[in-house]
Amino acid sequence: MDSIGSCVLNRFPDAIKQGANQPERKEIMSKSTGENENMQLLQKGVNAFMHFEFDQAFQILLPLAEQGVLEAQQKVARMYFAGNGVEKSHDQYLYWLQQAADQGDKYAKAKLKRMAKKKLP
Repeated sequence: MDSIGSCVLNRFPDAIKQGANQPERKEIMSKSTGENENMQLLQKGVNAFMHFEFDQAFQILLPLAEQGVLEAQQKVARMYFAGNGVEKSHDQYLYWLQQAADQGDKYAKAKLKRMAKKKLP
């Protein structure tokens, strides 16, 4: 073993042992797998939205929006605003707009600010 390898082994012997980090790796893999599935669902929902298949888009995007996926929150807000795939609801529009703003969406923040200045409900 070279000097670097022995230095690492001496400084971090538990980390080098076979399987020492295996549970952590499994947790990371399952988390990234879940994120990958969410990204695939998001893409499917956005595609449905862009092709005016709003019923399908809403069914896919609402659960993602509830999980905090920003782009899904933005699309759900738009659907409630226009009544695309759902009954038009100003309250739901504002709710999802606020959710997006809370995550840092500049458009949502600006829209809410303009609405507050105009004293719109």
